[in-house]
Amino acid sequence: MKIVLFTHPNFFNSQSMPRYANFIYKEMGKRGHEINIWTPKAFFYNFSKHKTFQKWLGYIDQYLLFPVVVRKRIKTCTNDTLFVFADQALGPWVPLVKNKPHVVHCHDFMALRSAIDKVSGQKSVVTPAEVQRVNDATGKPIYTLTNKKGTRNNVADNNSNYAFDLTAAEKVALDKTKFYIAEVSPGFEKLSDKAIVDRMMDRKWVEGAVAKARDQARAFEEIAQRAKTDADIRAAQASREKMLDVADMMEENLRAPRADASRKQQGPKTRAEIRNNMITNRTNRNALRED
Repeated sequence: MKIVLFTHPNFFNSQSMPRYANFIYKEMGKRGHEINIWTPKAFFYNFSKHKTFQKWLGYIDQYLLFPVVVRKRIKTCTNDTLFVFADQALGPWVPLVKNKPHVVHCHDFMALRSAIDKVSGQKSVVTPAEVQRVNDATGKPIYTLTNKKGTRNNVADNNSNYAFDLTAAEKVALDKTKFYIAEVSPGFEKLSDKAIVDRMMDRKWVEGAVAKARDQARAFEEIAQRAKTDADIRAAQASREKMLDVADMMEENLRAPRADASRKQQGPKTRAEIRNNMITNRTNRNALRED
């Protein structure tokens, strides 16, 4: 098969889209297809070094010059050529091949959902004449704009933008976290990573787990107060600290609606001081000076 792949220009300064386009190019080539990449060249873009001016000059390259080039190239293409758009943002070029076989890769549906009032506070200027709801294998709804019968829609999972793998230290920390949370939620350490993520995204479950951890911490504190030997006192205090660590970790890392970019969190000494103040009729056991 002969394929023409439309991609974002190099001066678009994207990371994920060039990777995705390169992924298509390499994989289709491996399968024996003849594939060519069509992308705008920087001409007017190079007339300025100012980023704002470059942006608007780049639009001239993309939407005035490039269509002229495409119309000329299309005349040399055979009728069995498939035109592929690596991203739905390249939509302004689709009319150039509207009467030819073509495929548009859509990576998100925010604009389409906005057009049909599915995004609160966002309204698209253009309202689709018809909205067809399609379900993928997981049953999650996607939305496509079409007013023609026979339109084909297929869902495929994209690769991650970056290669991801846990370091040895991170794996140890994850296993330790699973073990700790299992203290308040039996069986947690046996869950799959996906199941763990689902649990952590469930606010009610997190709030319940935090409450259980703090209840157990108070119970261990009472045990420590009633204990007769130093060994029993230390064991109860260690279990109490573990439960408070679980509660603190879950509150700081799981319940937060978004990551704290400042990375500002209470330090171990601050947390220890707060915990010490929660203990009644006890001397200060923290390694802090008292002047």
